[in-house]
Amino acid sequence: MKFNKSEIIKKKKYFKNIYERGTEFSGKILRCLVVRTEPNEMFVKANVVFGVSVGRNVRLAVDRNRIKRLVRESYRRNRNLIKPLSEKATCTTAMLFTFRQKRGTIFRLPTFNEVENDMKNIINQILDGTIN
Repeated sequence: MKFNKSEIIKKKKYFKNIYERGTEFSGKILRCLVVRTEPNEMFVKANVVFGVSVGRNVRLAVDRNRIKRLVRESYRRNRNLIKPLSEKATCTTAMLFTFRQKRGTIFRLPTFNEVENDMKNIINQILDGTIN
């Protein structure tokens, strides 16, 4: 199933807002910042919106783009796990996934299975925990 444009976070001010106000959930290679907002405050059309960020600590643009593709595909495949968030939605839930690289380690591209398992783990943490 394809993403709608309304489901994707693209504007810099939205990323900044999520970084400032987000609740953090962590996995081994991914970190997720989650914000609950009123629909008219940030995002109007979707109950759950999604974004991906990979920092410049991953040196090559090819590698950054590959990681973003892996995270987007993993989210697309596991979107059905997030249905409980969208069903009880009087608010919009914004999720921003960022790639974590341990400092001092040699960079290695993650496999799709590593990304998908980490994503499932984080989604379960979000559903088990409470979000402001």
